[in-house]
Amino acid sequence: MADNGLVIAGLGSGSGKTTLTLGMLRALTRRGTAVGAAKSGPDYIDTAFLTAACGTNAVNLDSHAMSQTMLCDLARRQAAPLLLIEG
Repeated sequence: MADNGLVIAGLGSGSGKTTLTLGMLRALTRRGTAVGAAKSGPDYIDTAFLTAACGTNAVNLDSHAMSQTMLCDLARRQAAPLLLIEG
């Protein structure tokens, strides 16, 4: 269960959110920190990149297609104590 989280946000598309999130995930994982990842919005390609970077299954958090309960459950189910959310 993720006890702590960090949201990586930007002012728009192309602002470097994915690049920053991938770099942070790899750096934390290489240091031995257990970290989970999630992508906000309907983007399944970036979720696959996040999975590769952290070594655990990243989740997609789509507030348009999922209920608030489902969003919270998906975030809570992450096994790592830290969850990075790319938004």
